[in-house]
Amino acid sequence: MRQKSARRNKHTMTSDLISTQQAADRLGLTTSALHELRCRDDGLSIVQQGLRVGYRLEDIQAFEQREVLAILGQVLAAERPLPLIRAITKAVMSQPASDKPVIPTVAFVPPPAPSSATMTWYLIHTKPRQEAVALTNLSRQGFECYLPMLKVEKIRLRKPALVAEAMFPRYLFIRLDTSGAGQSWSPIRSTLGVTEMVKFGGQPAKVDAQLIDLIRFRETSHPSQLMFAPGDHVVVADGPFAGLDAIYQTTDAERRSMILLEILSKPVPMRIDTANLRKAG
Repeated sequence: MRQKSARRNKHTMTSDLISTQQAADRLGLTTSALHELRCRDDGLSIVQQGLRVGYRLEDIQAFEQREVLAILGQVLAAERPLPLIRAITKAVMSQPASDKPVIPTVAFVPPPAPSSATMTWYLIHTKPRQEAVALTNLSRQGFECYLPMLKVEKIRLRKPALVAEAMFPRYLFIRLDTSGAGQSWSPIRSTLGVTEMVKFGGQPAKVDAQLIDLIRFRETSHPSQLMFAPGDHVVVADGPFAGLDAIYQTTDAERRSMILLEILSKPVPMRIDTANLRKAG
């Protein structure tokens, strides 16, 4: 008796699993389009039951319900929704019975207004030194992107200068709609300057919105990164005092550094070109 019950439970568990091709046919998609859709929808995942691999019927039905509600929301947001509803109904009823789509029965719930709840940050890996190129081309396509920048002090033509650089070289953030009703993600990978979306376990890696806020705060509160900070141990790299250790103090308006140079065991204040200094160690 227990064996029969176990067999029945096993049959019930696997009977709700449909193949990739069956799921694609049901949703009216190609298998590759279904794969892209799965990468965008958290609730539409592929599962394994024993030796079978496929999609849960309940996940497919839940996705269909979300799609129906999204379409209803768009129709009701139109200036004249009733003519659209009548046209859709007429088009469906005029089809042969065998071709009519199976429309899931759902209790109507007014769809929520678009909000940040369906928007999630992800990470884009760019081609070398093409963060700005990727940002420009993604923005032109309507994607919301964020490229944290930092002004770094570097030596240019033997003079210190602030140079704008990406805070995270070869990476930028992109904010995407995860509801399935928003903008398609498919153009991202073929965008000029983009290598790919960063993934973990085959799934696009989500970035916590609080981390984005912290990076924005860091970018605005510390907009520049100087080569030296007061108290840094430095070494004179050029000139008559080359090779001597010193303590960096500050930089004046002429971009000359004030240092404390130890001469005869006594700290001696001295001004020197910043280009002639290097961090000790």
